Amino acid sequence: MEFQQTYDPEKDRVWVVEKEHQMVGFLLLCHRPENQAQLRFFILDQSWRGLGIGRQLMNEWMSFFQEKKYKSAYLFTTSGLDAAVSLYTDHGFVKVSEESTLNYGFPMLEIYFRLEKK
Repeated sequence: MEFQQTYDPEKDRVWVVEKEHQMVGFLLLCHRPENQAQLRFFILDQSWRGLGIGRQLMNEWMSFFQEKKYKSAYLFTTSGLDAAVSLYTDHGFVKVSEESTLNYGFPMLEIYFRLEKK
């Protein structure tokens, strides 16, 4: 809901991957204050993982981030998403912190990553 209310086509971008009219992947870049971007909702159906689609989405995200001259970016993820974390770190994101939470009704480790433009 928040993205819909603040969406600006000059600053935000949505990537959707479809196969036979079914959404199999999704990634979002949301603008934030102080010329920051947030990477959100990086989702890829399990049957489509390992084919390079996630890397392609991440490359598209980074291209838009650079094109719009954002100075930094951040994302939150959870433990157990090792392939996604590998993509993030391959693209320059650095783990800043991690915290055990019950935010979704069960114990999990939330991890905060940042990317500073060089």
